[in-house]
Amino acid sequence: MLKNYGSPRQGPLSDMTNRATVRFKGAMRFIRSNEDALRKESLAKKLLCKNNKAFWKEIKLMNNSNLSLPNVIDGVTGSHNIVNMWKSHYEDLFNCLSNNKDVNNICKKAEYQRDVEVSHSEIIHAIKDLKDNKSCGLDGISAEHLKHCSDVIIPLLSMCFTSLFVHGILPESMISVVLVPIAKNKNASICSKSNYRPIAVVNIVLKVFENIIYERIAYSLITCDNQFGFKTKHTCIYMSSKRLY
Repeated sequence: MLKNYGSPRQGPLSDMTNRATVRFKGAMRFIRSNEDALRKESLAKKLLCKNNKAFWKEIKLMNNSNLSLPNVIDGVTGSHNIVNMWKSHYEDLFNCLSNNKDVNNICKKAEYQRDVEVSHSEIIHAIKDLKDNKSCGLDGISAEHLKHCSDVIIPLLSMCFTSLFVHGILPESMISVVLVPIAKNKNASICSKSNYRPIAVVNIVLKVFENIIYERIAYSLITCDNQFGFKTKHTCIYMSSKRLY
């Protein structure tokens, strides 16, 4: 607006512009010096109002930074060699534990207390529990495909899942996953494999099968009152508000 009047260097219009500029620069200095506190206050308000969607959206924006893929991981170069390095690393990592007796006991309880046949209602409920807007696995099928497909698929899945329970075998094509390494700390070295955690993108049919198994054995999964992560209607961010004994 000042330029429309010839950019005067004195007078009421110039004074008004100068005052606005001073206030703007002062506000910018305040924001820069108190950026962390303002972000924390904003997150706290969203959490207090139980606006989880806005809370996690802001968290995502805070952590969003485009990292270029490194050409070297722990001294290994070349895309093919890096893929083999990740394969070997995760094979050792995910097979480092022996069979858990508690898991075997839970499976036995589920076997004796539940019919092996998978009902239509179990499948419908398991499909409804799927989350939308998630990446597809190797099968290329998303949750939206199953939620909006024909009802003919329900009895077919029922026969398939029942057969899996009867024979106790899962086909390789069903349990194959896509492992995506994600950097833990974007400020640390992205060339070290210890700075990565794996995200497994599974096939959607396996997710449905897992939901059915979980519903059948949920009554046997007793957790400590002090556990907040990986627990229904709980989150780790609420842990600080509970006094632990």
